[in-house]
Amino acid sequence: MHIQHEIRSHPENEPARIVPFKPRYRGRTYPWHWHESLELVYNVDADLTYHVGDLTYRIPEDGLLLVNAYAPHRLDAVTHGYDTLCILDRAFLTRWTGGQYYDQYLFDPLIGQPMDANTRRIREILLALTTLAAAKTPLNRLKAMSLSTELLAILCEHYTVPAAHALDHDNGTALAQYIKSHIREPLTLAAVAQHFNYSYSYLSRYCHQVVGVSFTQYVATLRVDLAMLELMDHRYSIEDVALHAGFANTRAYLRAFQRQYHLAPAEFRREHLAHPEQAVQTYLL
Repeated sequence: MHIQHEIRSHPENEPARIVPFKPRYRGRTYPWHWHESLELVYNVDADLTYHVGDLTYRIPEDGLLLVNAYAPHRLDAVTHGYDTLCILDRAFLTRWTGGQYYDQYLFDPLIGQPMDANTRRIREILLALTTLAAAKTPLNRLKAMSLSTELLAILCEHYTVPAAHALDHDNGTALAQYIKSHIREPLTLAAVAQHFNYSYSYLSRYCHQVVGVSFTQYVATLRVDLAMLELMDHRYSIEDVALHAGFANTRAYLRAFQRQYHLAPAEFRREHLAHPEQAVQTYLL
């Protein structure tokens, strides 16, 4: 699964970017991607399904879904109805949380929350921001700034979830050891987060900040390295190599290997046919 890093641009002094549903979007899917901004979806009356990491959310009518920064997600096709999407800018979030946004602020996904004064106000703000975005006058920009700040205040006051304290060196080592010891088994971010008693979003963010890639890519990289010894042994087929390393299928292994070494495993094997042990020493040791 390829997950695109999407860079969201925000005009200066506009903390929230609104993307209302338009008729031409009907039937269009949005592929896997992640970004550093906070994404908030309000489904007015559409048939709307989001996939966030290993979880699937069918957003009910008049329902909300919040996608935290760094969480990989995609959208199934919208077949009917109306929804609006609000992207809160990373710089705005960082500034208004005193530079602590990435370390301390994770938010409830909101889906399934009871209708109360706070969720009603969030809906009102999103609809108001959508209306203001239709005519970007100086006054409307000022109103949008005020509403965006109020929205963030509501989220921070009522919908933050406990984020584990920053993983120290020992915990980071334990995490890596756990993943490596279970590398041949099916591994999901949700399951590993539950094992360490971290929130899903916190562990996703930790992988991006410390490892530099998503959890899925990190696991795939470890599996590619694990498979190197067998790849250099011609008694094993490429399919055997892939499955022994924990990949779900050969195709997933080919994608991961291509991303890491910029050529196919069979080509890599041929290039190092004469000295396979040298390849192992060069790329693994």
